[in-house]
Order: sequence, then C-alpha cells, then structure tokens
Amino acid sequence: MRASAELTKFLGARAVKAIEAIEDALLREHVVVALEICSDALKVVDDLDLTSYEMSPLESEDLSLWREVGPRVRHMLWIVGDAGDRLQAIFPGPGTPAEGIAAAPEIDLDAAFSMMEAGNVPEPIRDHRGLEIDLIVQRVNVDRQDSLGESITSLASMLKEDFTRFGARLQNPSVLKDKWALLGELQELHSKCSECLEAIVATLVQAFVDEDITVLLPRYTDAALRAARLRSAVVDLAYDVQRVQDAIEKLDRSQAKVFHEYMVQRMDHFVSLPTYRHLRPGDRKEFILFRIFLFNWGEGESSTQILREQVEGFSKFLEVMRAINQRRELVSHDRRYLAAVQTVLQSNLDTSRAKPYLEMVYGRSQRLDEMIRLCRESYPVDRKLLEQMVLETHAAVQTAAGPF
Repeated sequence: MRASAELTKFLGARAVKAIEAIEDALLREHVVVALEICSDALKVVDDLDLTSYEMSPLESEDLSLWREVGPRVRHMLWIVGDAGDRLQAIFPGPGTPAEGIAAAPEIDLDAAFSMMEAGNVPEPIRDHRGLEIDLIVQRVNVDRQDSLGESITSLASMLKEDFTRFGARLQNPSVLKDKWALLGELQELHSKCSECLEAIVATLVQAFVDEDITVLLPRYTDAALRAARLRSAVVDLAYDVQRVQDAIEKLDRSQAKVFHEYMVQRMDHFVSLPTYRHLRPGDRKEFILFRIFLFNWGEGESSTQILREQVEGFSKFLEVMRAINQRRELVSHDRRYLAAVQTVLQSNLDTSRAKPYLEMVYGRSQRLDEMIRLCRESYPVDRKLLEQMVLETHAAVQTAAGPF
C-alpha cells in the first residue's frame, strides 16, 4: 500500500519514502492507514479556528458562546476520539481500554445548572505534560518497533483523560457562562488534541527512521522546540512594540494613526503564527484584550494618549513574559545550543556558522538578543564581544534548574 499524494504532502517526501520502504507489507499497510487516520483527524482539529471567537464581546455572562461553538467542539471530540479508538485497534498495546474514547462527554446543560459547588469541579485541564509526551515519542525507535502499541495507547489514554476532565469542567455553570473561562478551556483542549495527534504521527514515523523527527516532519515539535519558538516570537513582538512605544511618545495625534495601523497588522501576524496556540490561557487573554482595544481605537481628542498608555502597558506585559525562557524544557535546550555556539566561535569558523544555533537561544539574554538581531541583518558583529556574551549567558544557564 502506497501513501496518497495528500499523505505525502502531510508528512513530507522523506518521511513517506521511509514508510514505503517498510519490508513487511502488512505492517506497512497498518502504518499508512494509521497515518491517514491522524491526518484526517488533524484536519478537523485545524478547521476549528477559535481565534475567530476572540474578537467577539467576552465580558457578558451568558451561554451564547457555548451555543455557537458547542456543536463544532462535540464534532471535533468525536472525530479525535474515534481516531484514538481506531489507532489502538490497529496497534493494540498493554492496557488498551476495552471502552473506547470516541464517546465524548455529553454536556447536560440542565444538570450543569444544578451543580453549583465549585469545589466539586476538577482543576483546569492544563498540566505540564510536554516532557512526558516527548518521552513517549522517544520510547519508540528503529530498534523498538514493538513498542508502537504501548506508546499509542499512552497517548490515546491522555486524550481520554482530557475529554473526561473537559466534560467535568463544563458541568460548572460558571465556566459555561464565563466566556473568558470557556474560551480558555476550549483553546487548551484544542491544543492538546493537536499535540497528541502530532505526537502519534511522530511515534509512527520514528519507528522507521534514524534521524531527528522534529526536522523530518513539517508540523511536529517537541516541548523544547515549541517553547523556544514561542519565546522567539514573543521577544520579537516585544521588540517591535517597544519601538512603537518609543516612537509614539514623540508623535502628535495626526501621526499616531500610522503606528496604530502597524500595531494592528503586527498583532494579526502574531496571532496567525502556529506558536500562538501554545500561549497559556491567562497570557492569551492579555493579547486578546490588546487586539480588541486596537480594533475599537478611534481618533479623537484623547485617543493618542490612550494609545500610548495601552501600548506601554502591553509592552510591560511582554517584558514580564520574557520569564518564559525559564521553562524547564528550555534549560537543557539552551545549554546545548550555547555550547554549540561556543564551539563554532572557538574554532575560528566564520561567525555566520553560529547563526542557526544563536537563533535557538534567542530570548535567553537581552544583551545577546541585540547581537542576534545584528547577525540576522548581516551587520558586522564584534566577535570577542559575542564570545563574551555567549560565555556569560552559558554560565548563567548552567546554574538554572532543569532536566539534564
């Protein structure tokens, strides 16, 4: 069984070549079918664009948001759950549940309003499981193809737990009526569906290749790479917002409109990035509020001053977000890439050879970030100063807590 053109586009030609090289015809067929199941389910997940609901009024307390998005969410849960069941049927593992996960929790709104004690509601569905998923994916390799079923069962079990907890959360009427809380829950569940399905794809492919799966597959990222890309995007945005803030301080009302339009475009671009879905719900709320302000901003007597204040406030928030570089996933990641930069610089190789490694630690140090931006634009960089900054940053990361 050969991969379809659609599956080739989804996986990339090199990954498909590795799958089609599987000698066991039955195993090859099972892998192709499983990958197509994941591809189809991810299309449904991707089609549920929750950013389209972010600019609607979110302050009022009513069920309008759930009534609008609920049917689409139920459909997504059913498709993803069914995919999990079918994948486990193809690659059963130890502990495969007899009861499938496709039956997503039915949301009984009447029952929800009778359950008023918040203490009976589970904790929000976010947890720190990125590293756990990485370990599950890494458990499978060309020498351990027999562990495919075990890994797929582990990931499918995570989805089942997510669905159960999501259903329990929605039994709390305050969550259903609070549009901010509901949107956060939906975004979190949506992200976890993508994350698990992408991890299953990575698991299926990694069993038959002997190279870095994050490089091979177009859309798969491990926890460290996700955090690094999000950090980079946030730091770039913070830099641009700071420049706008500095410029607005010197402008009159007639000139402010140009910078307002730039900020609208810049925020729209950030929201369109794949990394946007990895923002924590609380952080995402600040982005949404700022975008709503920009959308509603109008020229007037005091509008320029209000724009200054809002841009300044958002700029300060982004600076606080630089703490994102302290995530556990990034500590060992940054140590590794800073060491690679040091090796290049100490080997008297051209500085440009260090650029890919420098990009991977962008956001770890403000002073080093300035040098990285110069490298991006191919400006001359003081090599000794760069070496010193990398050395200082590496020393600071060496003392940070994180996995080794």
